[in-house]
Formats: sequence, structure tokens, C-alpha cells
Amino acid sequence: MMQGQYRAGVDVAEQERNLWEAFLALRDWARQQVEPSLTWLPDWIEPHAIDIAPILVIILILLAAWRRSAEIWGIVSPIFRRIRMWTTGYKPPKSEAEVAGEAAKRAEEAAVKTQHDITEIRALLTAQAAETRNSGGALSEDALERAVAAAQEILASDDPSKEIAREALRDGDLQAAEDALEEAFERETVAISRLDDEVTLLKQKSAETAREKAAMAAVRSSAEALRWYQKAAELDPNDCRTQIELSRLYRATGDLMSSRKAGYAALELAENDSARAAAIADIGGILMAQGMLPEAMESYKGCLALWQRAAAAEPTIIPHRRNLAWAHDRIGSILMIDGDTNGALERFQSSLDIQRRLTEEDSTRIDLQHGLATAHQNIGRVHRKKGDYAAALDCYQITKDILTGLAAESPADQTVQKALSSAHDAIGELHLIRDDTDEALRNFHKSLDITRPLAMADESNLFLQTSLSDCCRNLGITSERQGDKAAAMQHYQEALDIEKRCFAIDSDNNQIRVPLALTHDCIGDLCRTQDELDTALEHYEAALIIKRNLTQQDPNNSMFHSELSNSHVQIGDLHWHRNDKEKALESYQAVLEITKQRAADQPDDAGVKHQLACIHEAVADTLNAMSRAVEAIEHYRSAIKIREFIVPGDPENADIEYEISDSHAGIGDAYDTLGQKRMAIGAYEQSLQIVRSLTSRFPDNSTYRDKQDRIKAHLMEIRPKAKSQEEVGPPPD
Repeated sequence: MMQGQYRAGVDVAEQERNLWEAFLALRDWARQQVEPSLTWLPDWIEPHAIDIAPILVIILILLAAWRRSAEIWGIVSPIFRRIRMWTTGYKPPKSEAEVAGEAAKRAEEAAVKTQHDITEIRALLTAQAAETRNSGGALSEDALERAVAAAQEILASDDPSKEIAREALRDGDLQAAEDALEEAFERETVAISRLDDEVTLLKQKSAETAREKAAMAAVRSSAEALRWYQKAAELDPNDCRTQIELSRLYRATGDLMSSRKAGYAALELAENDSARAAAIADIGGILMAQGMLPEAMESYKGCLALWQRAAAAEPTIIPHRRNLAWAHDRIGSILMIDGDTNGALERFQSSLDIQRRLTEEDSTRIDLQHGLATAHQNIGRVHRKKGDYAAALDCYQITKDILTGLAAESPADQTVQKALSSAHDAIGELHLIRDDTDEALRNFHKSLDITRPLAMADESNLFLQTSLSDCCRNLGITSERQGDKAAAMQHYQEALDIEKRCFAIDSDNNQIRVPLALTHDCIGDLCRTQDELDTALEHYEAALIIKRNLTQQDPNNSMFHSELSNSHVQIGDLHWHRNDKEKALESYQAVLEITKQRAADQPDDAGVKHQLACIHEAVADTLNAMSRAVEAIEHYRSAIKIREFIVPGDPENADIEYEISDSHAGIGDAYDTLGQKRMAIGAYEQSLQIVRSLTSRFPDNSTYRDKQDRIKAHLMEIRPKAKSQEEVGPPPD
């Protein structure tokens, strides 16, 4: 009966067109059907039951309708799917299990087939190997197995390029398989070549970007510029300009070995005279920094020849002539180190003439004005070396005036500011030599005022930091000369703190290690004058360790060997100050042997010869103090002989002449110790003759005047003794 009622409800719903109206009609019908059956309920429940019961009836009707429709759809939908598959070819996706099963089946079939193919191929390869052996051919023991393994790899491969080879193997045609592999290789090689070309172009493009980044960073940080040029070199190792920039930056950071390697790489890559000259110039700078002066001279002469040719071919091109002036400067600097001041002056004058003409043609260019200032400063260096301090000061003053004007016009130009600072340093050093410590201090303070803001603005720039430490050290030296040892120590300590911070950042940088050793030396000297001998020895030994490491890192660098010798001398001087003449002599004699070997290895190096003369002098002074006068005289004479050998190459070198005068005075002291007054007088008179000549040439030099007065006074003291000695006869041997 209930089922008949449901059916009647469905019929009512189907007769309504509007779904909502059908629902309302269905609800009203359900109420009519259930209301008579609920009259037995209490009055307070019956109204609610009449509302709920129709809802339940409707839900049951809907469930029945859905079930009937699901049964009908289950019958109809397969028919529709079959019609779709028949008309469109559509296939429903397979389940994961079906896919996995089919794949496993195919793999099993392929493995069986491959194994069958391999068996046949092995037989073919075996026959081929036997034929080769029978004809006298040599085969390795595993040749057959490797051939079979290769065939197996080809058959198992899904590489489309090897499809022809796979088919040939399956057909048993080994030669066709090899031919197919060869053709595949040629196609792949062509593809690789195309890819290589594309990669090369991309690398070159990236390298150019890295070079641009490096050039931008170079004005801010040498270390960062170096890092980006290294990236450029990795991407494009055959770019000459990159190697040149690497060479310069390595040298700026003190890595001379890497700098030299990059310089020679640039020379090999150079494709024209301009690039070759630039590479050779950098190599010359490296060799000069390493103390290899003859080799550096050859490099600079090579640059000079190339730039002379370029300037002659294109006389209006300013860079050619500017480079020509630069080459003259470099050659002049080496001649200065060799003691050939006249040759150096000639080169510097040639550079000055070129720079003057360039600035006359274009007075607005800062780089040309800067070059003119440098040329004047170089000529000032020669006059200073010759002892003509007035002429040197005039040149330095011209340099300072030019750079002061440039700095006012371009206050943000760091190169000009640093050059102006260096000009003040040069003037300060000259005043220090002339004992005008107040004027020296004033110029060193001006240098500091320029350098400190630059260094504070770029604390990562190690070059500026070490320039600041140089300023502090110069102030320390001047304060010490004035007798203000507390101020001197304060300046030295500031310099040491700066250099230690830089050393912590880059401990392999020679541009840091060299000034650090120098500051240790200065503090050691100051402590020695204050009788703080243990502290002095600590600083001398710290400097010695640094210099020894530099020498070990670059064993061909004569400048490092020279500084190492100087440290041994300082330690010997300390023992002398402690009145431990035996230890002092031991240190000096050790240095003497080292310097003798260097002089033998570098017979044309006037600088090494000069150091040899100086150490002979130190040994002689020590022997004289130990009352070993005869031995002392021998070393004094060795020193004089070496210095007199140097003089013809640099006849106006006042420093060498003064040192010869000192050696003659030392011989006089030795003979005086031996009691041979006449011999002593003869030596003193030779010393006096030299120093008298120096005083007449340089009347404003107080050092020469004081030396002359001391010798005169001593001669007046011993002449009466010599006369009495003549009366009583010479002393016994």
C-alpha cells in the first residue's frame, strides 16, 4: 500500500512544470496523506509531526526516484560509450595497474628478444674476432666482451639517433651498425660545434659584462675590480686587455708572481704594437718591483721603441706621446736606482719636454697637467739625489702648485688628491733632510689632511689605508727628530694599528706587509733610543719575520733581500747598543756573506754594491770598537774601493762622496787606536778634503759643515801628538 502511495506522489510531481510548484504540491499532498495517521498524537506534538512527516516522505520519494534513475543510467551509459568509441576512436584511460602490467609485459618481451639478439650478435662478433686473429691481427683479451657490451647498450638505448644502428644489429649487419654509429657521431659533432659557438659567444658577452663591472668598481675597490676581472678571464681567457688589467691589479695588491704571469699572458695575446707595448710596460713594472732592474730596463727600452715608432707614424695622437714620456720616466727611475743621476736627469728632461708640449696643445686636460707635475717631481728627485736641495725644492714646489690647482678644479678626483698628498710628502722629506723639521711637519700634516678623508671614505681600499699609515709614519719620524718621542710613538702606533687591520684583511698583500715591517723598524729604533731594548728587539724580530717571508715567497726579488739584510743590520746595531760587540759582529758578518753573494749574482747592480760597502763599514766600525784595528782598516778600504767604483757612473752623487769621507775617517780612527798618528792624520785629511768639497758645493747642508768642523778639531788635537811621535820614533808594531 505504501509503495502505491509513493508512486501516486511521483505522478503528481511529474505533472507540475515548475519545480518549486511541484515541490509545494508534493508537500501539500504529503500532508494530506500523513495527517489522518497522526491524529492519535497529543495536541502539543501533532502540529510539529504534521510538518516533519511530509519532509521525510519527500526525502524517501526523492531517494526512490534517484535509485530508479541510477539503474536506468547504468543500463544506458555503456551504450553511449560504445557509440562514442565506434564513431571517434576514443579509448578511455587505463588504470595505473593496467599500465604497469602492460609495461612489465613489454619489458619482459624486449628482454627476451634482446637476449636472443645478443646471442646472435655475440656469434657474429666471435666469428669476426676469429677471422682477425687468423689473419695475424692483434686483439686485446677483453675486446670481444667490450664489443658485446657495446652492442647490448645500443640495443637497450632509446636514443633516436641510434635507431638505424639498432635495426642493423638486429638484422645481424655489424658493418651497417658501425656505419650508422659513425654517421650519428658526425651529426652529433656538428651539433656540438654549433652549441660550442653559441656558448663561446655567450661567454664572451658575459666576460665583457664582467669587464665593465670591474672597470666601474676599480675607482672604488681594487679588490673588487680584481675579482671581476678574474671572472672575465675565466670566461674569456684569450682577451689581452683583461690580462693587462689583471697584471696591474695583482701588482697593486702586491701579488707580483701572479702579476708577472698575467703580464706575460697579455704579451702572448697581443695582436698589435699598442697592446704589446702595454703588456711589456706592465712586465717592466713587475720586474722593477721585484728588484730585477736590468730585465726591467730591457722591458722599458722595448716599450720606448714601440711608442717612438707609434708617435712617429701618428705625431698628432696624444696617447702615443704621453706613453713615450712615461717610458722615459721609467727608464730614468731605474737609472736613478743604479746611481746614474746624469742619465736619469736626461731621461726625465726628455719626459718633461714632451709633457710641456702636450699641455701647451691642450691645457684643459687633467691627465696632461698631472703628467707635467710628475715630470717636475722626477727632476726634483735627481737634484735631491745629487744633494742640490734648493733645486729639488724648486721642482717639488712647481709640482705642488700644479696639483693644488688641479685639486681645486676637481676636488672629487682621487688620483689628483693622492698625487698632491705625495707632493707634500716629497717636500716634507726634503725639509727633514735639511733639518727644517717645522716645515717638514707642516707638509706632512697637509698630506695627512688630504689622505685621511680619502681613507675614511673607503675603508676597504687598502691602498688608501696604507697611504694613511705612511703619513702617520712620516709624522712620527719628524716628531722623533724634534725630540718629541711621545708624539712620535703615538704616530707610529696609529700607523701600526692601520697596517695590522689591513694585514688581517689581506695577509698576502705585499703592499701591506712592506709598510708593516717598516713601521716595526721605526718603533724598534725609537725604543732603542729610549733604552727599551727588549721591546725594540721584539719589533725588529717582527719585521725580520715579515721580510723573511717576503724573500721566501719571491726569492728573485733583490729588494726583499736588501730589506732582510737591513733587519739583520738593525739587530746587530741593537747588540752594539747593548755593548755586546761580539753578537753585533756576528750579525754584521752574516749579512756581509749574504750581500757578497748578491753582489756576485748581480755584478751590474750598483744598489747591491752600495749595500756591500755599507756592511763592510759596519763590520769595520765594530772591529774598531773591539780594538781589532788592523781588521777594521781592511774592511774600511773594501768599502772605499766599492764606493769609488760606483762614483764614475754617478760623479755628482753627494751621498756616496760623504760615505767615502766617513770611511777615510774610520781608517783614521783605526790608526789612531794603533798609535800610528801620522797614518791617522793622512786618513783624516783625505776625509776632510772630500767633506770640504761637499760643503763648498752645498753650503746650506749642516751635516757637511758639522762633519768638517769635527775633523778639523780632531786634527788639531792629534797633530801635536804626531810631532812628538816623530821625535821619539814610531811605536812598536
